[in-house]
Amino acid sequence: MKEFEVFFHGIGYDNVKLIRVQEDFTGIEVVKLAKEAGIIDTTEEEFEVFLEEKDEPLDKTRSLLLLEIKERAHFTFHHCKKIEVIVSYNGTDKADYFSPPTKIEKILKWALKVFEICGADATNKVLRTENGKELANNIRLGSLVNRPHCYIKLFLTAKVLVEG
Repeated sequence: MKEFEVFFHGIGYDNVKLIRVQEDFTGIEVVKLAKEAGIIDTTEEEFEVFLEEKDEPLDKTRSLLLLEIKERAHFTFHHCKKIEVIVSYNGTDKADYFSPPTKIEKILKWALKVFEICGADATNKVLRTENGKELANNIRLGSLVNRPHCYIKLFLTAKVLVEG
């Protein structure tokens, strides 16, 4: 059987590992590998497996070959099928649901659209956590949401915060 490398993403900014898998592994075997690698900390039944840019979890009973998984694919492991994202801007909140592998870049674009921010006003906006940490566009949503929660509140702000 063919062997190749894939990326595993778990909860936490730096919880990413490059892992070797075989094309005949099922999703269940992939979850077991994620537990062995320290990406997840509990049983496979409690975690969904997502492929990058896919909204629905993978069928864990099918092989990687049948799922057409390729070299360097990105898997996200998460306890939530969907995460409610609440974005606050100028005292107004807007909410929607996203899958755990969704990148912050996509959520930022959604927020700009729902708050009707465009042009020059949109170019200096970023999403931040409740503690003020600016989120990089390539961060996956699932890395920010800890068990048992399936929601997060983010803040749409200017890139440069003026403190005074």
